[in-house]
Amino acid sequence: MEVPYTYNAEVLRVIDGDTVVIRVDVGFRMFAEMPMRLAFINAPEMNTQGGKDAKLFLERFVDGMRVVVKTYKPIDKYGRYLGTIYLGETNVNTWMIQSGYAGEYKE
Repeated sequence: MEVPYTYNAEVLRVIDGDTVVIRVDVGFRMFAEMPMRLAFINAPEMNTQGGKDAKLFLERFVDGMRVVVKTYKPIDKYGRYLGTIYLGETNVNTWMIQSGYAGEYKE
């Protein structure tokens, strides 16, 4: 994985336990809205109770919040950037694993 790029962003919507839509501040008063998959984690699918719980947990803490994201290239097969979300000093991706709502992503 390449060296990450760091941006200020706002979480606009949580899609599921490992995917969000963010509004990224790319500088010079320019913003980009894009889906982002949380890197290095895998949450249960939405058709399971675990998936619904993971989405709700993530929504409670990051939906509508201003965060810092570190994005990694390349874009995944669904057109999403891979990234890590930081809420203050908290690595949200790691927090999802530590809280039991996601596991480590195995390629």
